[in-house]
Amino acid sequence: MKGISAIIATILMLLIALSLAGTAWYYFNVVITGKTGKVIDILAADCTTGTNVAVTIKNDGTVNIAAGEVTVLVDGVAPTGTCASVPAIGYGNSTTCIINAGAPTNSGTHTVRVASPANSDKQSYICS
Repeated sequence: MKGISAIIATILMLLIALSLAGTAWYYFNVVITGKTGKVIDILAADCTTGTNVAVTIKNDGTVNIAAGEVTVLVDGVAPTGTCASVPAIGYGNSTTCIINAGAPTNSGTHTVRVASPANSDKQSYICS
């Protein structure tokens, strides 16, 4: 009987060690990597003149974002203008794009959504 309890204790210790190793792997590969990848942030979204909207996008990650990896939607519609294909953004840098969002930007509250490979961000703006 004494030999069986030693085997059970060894198996339990192995299971605990494996679960701790799995938790550490998850933390380093998912939590840490997710915050240091290609992360974007909208610094500003403002109406300019007519149907144009100026959107300032910052790369908050630690990896350069290549041209075309960021998509922009205004009220759920892909715009025309310089943000139709967002240029490359180096890490820590920002870029301002002028969007021709069409007639909906003439007045009221609107939403701009910017998505990168790692995350997305949205911001509302008001045109008068």
